[in-house]
Amino acid sequence: MIKDALQSNGIAALAEAQTNANIALSAAKKMGHCVVRIFEADMRRDTVEMVQMGQQIRDGLTAGQFTPFFQPQVDVHRGRIIGFEALIRWEHPNLGLVTAFKFLKAAERAGLMARLDEVVMDRACFAVAEMKSWGLTRSVCQHQSFDGPATGHQNRPAFAAIH
Repeated sequence: MIKDALQSNGIAALAEAQTNANIALSAAKKMGHCVVRIFEADMRRDTVEMVQMGQQIRDGLTAGQFTPFFQPQVDVHRGRIIGFEALIRWEHPNLGLVTAFKFLKAAERAGLMARLDEVVMDRACFAVAEMKSWGLTRSVCQHQSFDGPATGHQNRPAFAAIH
């Protein structure tokens, strides 16, 4: 019985050491070639939080918790609005309104950027129709700004014209 417990604790310790090594390896890869990172407990916590936030984002997408907020684009020389930028916000049930800065990195790591793009564009286009009924004839630009070479979406504006 003691032998089984020691063996099982040894296997668990080995699995934990492998996980920790993978976390440190991933952190080193993000920093570039020929970089060595020593595992630190904060790395595990950050990784777990990132994975949990990715799942919360998936749940939030299913529950319709993401919405665009429109920021006017102003021509300062003429003193008039020339368009609107659609900025995604997360109406989190526990955290309240969350800005993209706090969740885009987790969304990118979870492979959810295309889905977030789709949601904000769908909602922005719906809002465009409503703005048109108010007499506004401007464009709406969806703009993402985040780091990471994986998606190819960096700083890619998408326009929905209001005509």
